[in-house]
Amino acid sequence: MATLTTTASLTTASPQKWRVSWNAKFYDYEGRLQAAQKFMQFRIFWQSWGNRSLKSISKVRENDIVYITCQGYCLAKGRILQPFAERTIDHDDYSKAVEGEDNERHANGQFCQILLEEMPSRELRRKLPGNQMTFSQGTELTNFLENN
Repeated sequence: MATLTTTASLTTASPQKWRVSWNAKFYDYEGRLQAAQKFMQFRIFWQSWGNRSLKSISKVRENDIVYITCQGYCLAKGRILQPFAERTIDHDDYSKAVEGEDNERHANGQFCQILLEEMPSRELRRKLPGNQMTFSQGTELTNFLENN
């Protein structure tokens, strides 16, 4: 029996893995996670690129995997539904506006859409330090994935 292989399956790159660092000062992360566990519509949200250089923004692609961290722990695993593009996004109920700092971190208008797929309970969260860059890769993420 012959098998059919499409060109798309040959050229599709494996998803990359990213650490997305949230700052508790800017996110009600527990509220978002609780809502996402109860209602599917809260599992999909817009994430900003932050105020760093846009040099590597095109490396984040649709279907890439994200590990969301806050306060030193991995809170959730998700997937990129829509890659970064310039968009105007209203604050949702789980983003905190901080006078003077909020506009700076969204000034470039770059947002992607993320679907939360796994959200371990607080006692099952594993250590994964964040950093100052919203999206990053690196040693901490590599070590986290190797020990998973």
